[in-house]
Amino acid sequence: MTQKQFTVAAEDTILSERDNGDYMYVIAEGRVQTRKKVSGKPGVLATPNSSAFFGEMAFVDHAERTTAALMLTDVEVAVVPATEFETFLAQEPPPDTRRQDAP
Repeated sequence: MTQKQFTVAAEDTILSERDNGDYMYVIAEGRVQTRKKVSGKPGVLATPNSSAFFGEMAFVDHAERTTAALMLTDVEVAVVPATEFETFLAQEPPPDTRRQDAP
């Protein structure tokens, strides 16, 4: 799976509510704040750090984004395109979910 990695400056917004959800992002380094407007005012949902991901809900649902993401620090992110992720999932066998001690 190909990933493009780049740096987003502190105080920049990488995604906004109502954007298309074609990508999800994995944080290599830095801090992000995900927000959602409630009654017209921004509310904080989460503050993911390194190794976390964001933007996955619209990505999985093939829907518009319902959140925004503000960079709290300079953030190094990897971009995962939905089409490549779906191809990856289709090629990988599902995990064996059977209990090891089951007959």
